[in-house]
Amino acid sequence: MNRFFGAFTWLLSANSLLITACSAQGQSEQLSTRESTAVALAIGQIVRDCADCPELVAVPQVGHTVDKPGKIFYAGRFEITWREYLVAVREGACPVPMEDRNKPYNVNDTKINDDYPLTTIGPDEFPCYLKWLRKKSGKIYRIPSAAEWEHIARAGTATEYYWGDGLGYNNAIVFGYFDLQSLRKNLGYPQTFFREDPRSDVKWGRVYPVGQFKPNPWGLYDVIGNVAEVTTEPFPALNACLKNQPVKVCEAVSVRGNVRGRSPNPGRPNPPITKSLLASRDRAPAHGGTYLTGFRVVRD
Repeated sequence: MNRFFGAFTWLLSANSLLITACSAQGQSEQLSTRESTAVALAIGQIVRDCADCPELVAVPQVGHTVDKPGKIFYAGRFEITWREYLVAVREGACPVPMEDRNKPYNVNDTKINDDYPLTTIGPDEFPCYLKWLRKKSGKIYRIPSAAEWEHIARAGTATEYYWGDGLGYNNAIVFGYFDLQSLRKNLGYPQTFFREDPRSDVKWGRVYPVGQFKPNPWGLYDVIGNVAEVTTEPFPALNACLKNQPVKVCEAVSVRGNVRGRSPNPGRPNPPITKSLLASRDRAPAHGGTYLTGFRVVRD
C-alpha cells in the first residue's frame, strides 16, 4: 500500500511539473506572439527624432515582411525637402546650395523655404546633413543601399509598382502620367508661380512638393516619381567620360525611382516608358549635385 501511495504521490508531482512546464511554455508562446504583434503593429508608425528632423516610418528589415518583420528600421516618410535642409544651412552645419557654379541660393528667400524635394546637392554634401541630424537627435542617419531602397519602395507588394502592374495615371509625379493642370490647381499656385522660382526644376514644372499622391502600403511617399533618389550603390563610370575626364569626375552612384531629365507634359506625352521605375537604375555624379536628383534618409 505504501508503495502504491508513494507511486501515486510521485505521479501527482510529475504531472504538476508537466502542467507547470506546459503553462510556462504557453505563457512564453503568448509573450512571443504579443511581441510579434507589437512589432507588426509598429510597421508604418511615424516618428520624428527631433523638432527639425524629418519624419520617419517604421519598416521591416530587408528580406522580411510585416508578418515577420525581423528587426525594424526607419525610412524617411518623404524625400528631404528644402525647408528641412535649410535649417542645417542656417545653423552653419552645411554649405549653401548653389543656384549655378558661381551663385549660391539666398537661404532667406521664402520661395525656396518649402516642401519641394531638395536638389542640386550631391553625395559629397550629404554627410554634413547626416552629421547634423545625429547631433540633433543622437541617432545615426544614413543614405539607403540599393537593396534597402527597393525593399522600402516595394513595401511588400509583388506587382510592378506598389499600386499595380502599370504606371497608370495620377499615381505618381512621372512625366506625362498625371494631370498637371489639376495638380497645379489643387496646390493653389498662381500661374506665374513657376516662372518666378529660382530653382530650374521647379521653374519648369519638373518636380512638385512631396506627398501629393497616395503613399505605398508602408506609408512612404514619392518613392516612385518626383526626384530620383540617391543610393549608396556605385554606378559604373561611362567609358566616354573616362576618355576625356579624370576618374573622380566620372564616378557615379545609382539613383532610383525616376528617370532624370524628362519633364511632365500631359498634353503632349513623352514616349512610353520601357523600363520599370522601381527596378531600374539611373546614374548621378558621385561628386556634385544635379537637378531632379534628391535623397531619402534611413536609420536603424
